[in-house]
Amino acid sequence: MSLVPVFGSIMSSFPIVAIALVSSGTFDVRQGLYILLWIIVIHLLEANLLNPKIMGGAAKIHPVLVVFALIAGEQSYGLVGALFAVPGASIIQTIFIYFRRRQFRAPALPRTPESPEL
Repeated sequence: MSLVPVFGSIMSSFPIVAIALVSSGTFDVRQGLYILLWIIVIHLLEANLLNPKIMGGAAKIHPVLVVFALIAGEQSYGLVGALFAVPGASIIQTIFIYFRRRQFRAPALPRTPESPEL
C-alpha cells in the first residue's frame, strides 16, 4: 500500500489497529492507541527521513530536492506525478550539471586560417 501516497499508509494501518484492539480478548482501547501512535511515528520517520535519503542516494539527488520534487509532482499531476517526480528531477539535474560544466570549461583557441603556400 505504500505506492499510494498518504492514503496507502492510512489504509494499511486500519487492520493493524483493529487487531491490536481485540488481541487481548477484550476491546483494549489503550493498546489500540499505543499501536496507532507507534505506526504514526514509524510512518513519519520513513516518509521524512528514510525515503528521501534512500531515493536521493539511488538517484544521486540531495534528499531535500527529492522532497521538493515529490511535493511538486504530486501537486501538479497527482499519483502519476509523484511516481515520476524523482526520475524527472534526476534528469533535470543531470542536464543542468552537464551545461554548467560545459560553460566553465576553458574556451578553445580560435582557429586561424592557414597561410597560403608560395
